[in-house]
Amino acid sequence: MLDKEMMQIRDTLTDAERELAIYFGISLSLHKVARWCLYQSPPQGFDTIQKDDNIVLCTNCGRDCFFSYVIHEDSSDPICLLHDWSRFKGCKLYLHQDIKEIEDKQSELFKKDNQLEQQVQDALYDIASTTANKWLLKFMVKGVVSL
Repeated sequence: MLDKEMMQIRDTLTDAERELAIYFGISLSLHKVARWCLYQSPPQGFDTIQKDDNIVLCTNCGRDCFFSYVIHEDSSDPICLLHDWSRFKGCKLYLHQDIKEIEDKQSELFKKDNQLEQQVQDALYDIASTTANKWLLKFMVKGVVSL
C-alpha cells in the first residue's frame, strides 16, 4: 500500500502526504545503502529474485521488509538488510518487483520539492549521528545515499 500511495502523490502535498513521503524517503534510502553494500561484497551463491508487494516481517527484529529482504540457504526465515548478512552462504535477495519505478517516483517527487528532499536528508543525518548508525554517515558522505 505504501508504494501505491507514493505513486499517486500529487504535486501539492497535504501534511499527511508530506509525512508519508518523508518516511518513505528515509526507508527507501536506508535500503539503497544496504543493497549497495550487499552488491559490493556479495556472499557466495548470492542471487537476486523479484518479490511481490506483500509485506514480510524480519524474523530478527520484526521490521517490515517491504522493499527487500534476504534468505540464506540454511533457513527459510526472511531477514531485513539492516542486519549482518555477510556470514550467510547461498544468500538470496528478494527485491520488490517495482523497486526501479518506486525509486524513480521518489526522485521525481524530490526534484519537484527540494524542501522535502532536504527534510529526508536531515532525518538521515540525524539517524546517522547516533553511534549505532555511524556506518550510514560514511555512505552518505560517499554519495551512496542520494535522493
